[in-house]
Amino acid sequence: MMIQRIQTVFLFLAAVCCALLFFFPFAEFEGVTSFIRFSALGITNLTPSENPISFPSTWLLLAIIIVSVVLPIATIFLYKKPAIQLHAIRFTFLLVTILLALVFFYYNEQIEKAIDFRSLSYDFGIYIPLINMLFLLLAMRGIRSDINKIRSIDRLR
Repeated sequence: MMIQRIQTVFLFLAAVCCALLFFFPFAEFEGVTSFIRFSALGITNLTPSENPISFPSTWLLLAIIIVSVVLPIATIFLYKKPAIQLHAIRFTFLLVTILLALVFFYYNEQIEKAIDFRSLSYDFGIYIPLINMLFLLLAMRGIRSDINKIRSIDRLR
């Protein structure tokens, strides 16, 4: 394993960022009679109520996060195949983009429809995918740099 490559560090940090999504909620919704916490592990009503509110399942988010944790770690071990590394990082980047789109455009609307929506506050968990994307972009830049170095050495031969 090539620990001295900076992209290895960035890929590891990207995996750690995605793993942090299990511990930090995305947002908290305040309704007239309810307070909802939205995280990767589920949507929880923090106020006891007589009428349980039905929320969509977050299994898809959970699956995307698990793949987004495992894929960068697996990509570290593909250091002899930089082209495959680039494809894996691009796929992870796409997954994180889909994760953000689901959070903002699907789950937020579903929660707002389910409760008498009054206010929304985003927590640290919503920023973690953006930090993850930054680490993925930095890792891609490092891998491209390696590919360019290999090409320039091949030209000299």
